[in-house]
Amino acid sequence: MSTRAIIALPVKGGYETCWNWNDGDPSHLGKELRTYFKDEASVKSLIQTKSFSTILGPRSINDYMQEGDRAEALPNGRYLLLHKYQGGVIDGDGNKAFFKTIDDMLQCDINYVYVFENGKWKTYK
Repeated sequence: MSTRAIIALPVKGGYETCWNWNDGDPSHLGKELRTYFKDEASVKSLIQTKSFSTILGPRSINDYMQEGDRAEALPNGRYLLLHKYQGGVIDGDGNKAFFKTIDDMLQCDINYVYVFENGKWKTYK
């Protein structure tokens, strides 16, 4: 079973989000976010993808790739793994995966919510 998470950035009236399908626990995704996504610009580059499998570094990306998968490079040297079977964002309002509250996100089929606010990451379960 995968550990799913929503990554959120506050915007006017709520949160713009993306969906992380695998390795969403604090020891992996939480660590990646705190280490490599320390400013709003890097978080926005992540949010605009809307859905991905996991975040990996350049040394490990090839170990996780399967036939039909693709990797998308981010400006900070990390990679998003996108599995061929992976669906899009399945909750939220419209194409932007917009949520009004953190509680709305926690009602989805996810394990964690990570919110980047005032230059810091907050984790909700």
